[in-house]
Amino acid sequence: MALQASIIRLLQRDLDLQTAPIFDSRVLCRVDVNVPISCDGTMQDDTRVRAMLPTVQLLLARRCRVVLCSHLGQPNLARESLQELQQQYSLAPVARALSQLLPTGTFKGLVQDCVGSTAEAAAAALLPGQACLLENLRFHIGETTNDPKFARQLALLGDVYVNDAFGVVHRDQASVTGVLAHFHGRCYPGLLLSAELQYLKKVIHQPDRPFGVVMGGAKVRDKIKVIHSLIQQADIILIGGRMAFTFLAAEGVAVGKTQIEEDWLEVSRHCMLRNKTDARLQMSHNT
Repeated sequence: MALQASIIRLLQRDLDLQTAPIFDSRVLCRVDVNVPISCDGTMQDDTRVRAMLPTVQLLLARRCRVVLCSHLGQPNLARESLQELQQQYSLAPVARALSQLLPTGTFKGLVQDCVGSTAEAAAAALLPGQACLLENLRFHIGETTNDPKFARQLALLGDVYVNDAFGVVHRDQASVTGVLAHFHGRCYPGLLLSAELQYLKKVIHQPDRPFGVVMGGAKVRDKIKVIHSLIQQADIILIGGRMAFTFLAAEGVAVGKTQIEEDWLEVSRHCMLRNKTDARLQMSHNT
C-alpha cells in the first residue's frame, strides 16, 4: 500500500531530524499555523502554534537560521485587494504569538512577503539560532498551483527543508512538493509530523478493534487517496464536513445549494458502491 510505504520511509532513521546533519544550516520550515483569527486580528486558538514549537526549538538549538512558512485561510486573490488580504489573512497575529513564545532575541518577526528580494534579505540577515516568519504563502497564486518558478524562489531561502505541517502533506503545492527537488535530498519531517506518522503507522498496522475513522474537510480530491487506503483497514469510516455533501450528491441525495465537487461525483459514486455491501463508508447529514 502506497500510504504505508510512504509512512515507513518517512520514519526511517536517516530522516530523523534529531540526528540529522543540520547544524548551522539555513532551514526552510513548512509549518501549519492556519489558526482562527477574529475580526480584530486576535488569534483565537494557539494550539497549532504551540504544537510546532518543539521542532523550531530543536532547529534553533542546532544554531540553524530558520525561515518559517505557512498559509492562513483561503485568500481570494482575484476579488480582494492587497489591503483586504492583509487585514483578513496576514500572519501578523501568529508572529506576535511567536515573539512571546520563543526566547528573547531569537524571533526576528514577520517578513512582509514570502518570496523575492524582501524575503531573501530577511533570510540572509538571520544569525545562527534565529528565526523569522514569512507572510502568508497564499498571497501568491503560485503556492496553490504549485508553480515551478514560485517553488524555486521559495527554495532559495534555505539549504535544508523541514516539513512539520501534517495537515497539508497531502497537497500538491509549492511549499509541500514543489520545493523538494531544490534541496537535493536534504529534506526531513519535523517532530510533530513524525509523531503524527508514528500514530498513523500504528493504527494502520495494528489498530485496536473495532477501528473507526472520522474524516472531515471540504474537498474530496484532497482526501480520496487516504480514504481508499484506510477503507481496507477500518471497520467503519464516518465522513463529515463539506466533502460529505459530494458523497451524498453522488448517491442522489438532494443537498440544496451546498457547494459540491461536480467533477468528483463519479469517483465518489464508485467509492460508495464498492464499499456499500459491508456499510463501512458512512456519511453524516449533520455537518
